[in-house]
Amino acid sequence: MNSTIPFEYILIRYFHDPETEEFLNIGLVMYSPDANFFSSKILSKYGRITNTFPNADGDLYRTFISQIEGPLNKIVKKINHVHSQGLLFPEKEDFISHVLKIIPPNDASIRISEPKFGAAQDLDKMFIYLFERLVERHLEKREKKSRSDDEVWHFYREPLEKNRVTHALMKHTFNTPEEDFEFHQSWKNGKWNALKPLSFDLQKAGSIRAKAREWLGAEYLLNEHAENLGHLYFLLGAPQIDDRYLNKAYGDAKSILNSLPNGKFQIIEENEAEDFANEIKEKVPGIL
Repeated sequence: MNSTIPFEYILIRYFHDPETEEFLNIGLVMYSPDANFFSSKILSKYGRITNTFPNADGDLYRTFISQIEGPLNKIVKKINHVHSQGLLFPEKEDFISHVLKIIPPNDASIRISEPKFGAAQDLDKMFIYLFERLVERHLEKREKKSRSDDEVWHFYREPLEKNRVTHALMKHTFNTPEEDFEFHQSWKNGKWNALKPLSFDLQKAGSIRAKAREWLGAEYLLNEHAENLGHLYFLLGAPQIDDRYLNKAYGDAKSILNSLPNGKFQIIEENEAEDFANEIKEKVPGIL
């Protein structure tokens, strides 16, 4: 049986927003003093970063990567000339400290993970496996496109159609001194009521909160100036990625939308779509 070789590795991470701690694993560095092995790889195509974070500065990211790749490649070249084990990094901690020196100083956007350890018979194959599992596969999940408000409406429309609600809905505009608000799914029952699909299935936690704050502003304007407003129902689309930062931001968004305690504004979530359709059909006139 072939013996395994111990190794250690760290992940290089790109933090798009240091405050919200949103990040992507963009690189892997692996080292084994026993085998005199050192390998590194970093995502160089910034288009994949901007797919996940649309307002990321691609040119700036490319500058970061060029500052890191050069020194890492020098280590790879150096190790080819080192024949005795342990000469590249005489002490274990030198591996981490050396990589830290490569990271651009005073830059919170590029960081490294805590060191992790393992053992393998083939270090090259293990490196490929770890890069695919920890960098590429994770990135593929985060590259999912956001759902639009129209796509969220499509989800809610089906149970509403079953209850014959949609054919009775019409367009209505609420006028305020600052802005006019047009809703395409509205009905009048004494006062005007409206449905507003809102997608919070977004790629950034900050965007989720910002969209909620934008609609909180709309709530204030409608509450103050739209005297003919009955109820406004927000039909929410939650993040589909199981990401704790996005989920936390979605919870914050719901709290923001619920912060105006007057009963005119109500949020509906996707797991409530069927019950809501059954409930709302009793309030919409003209349903046969």
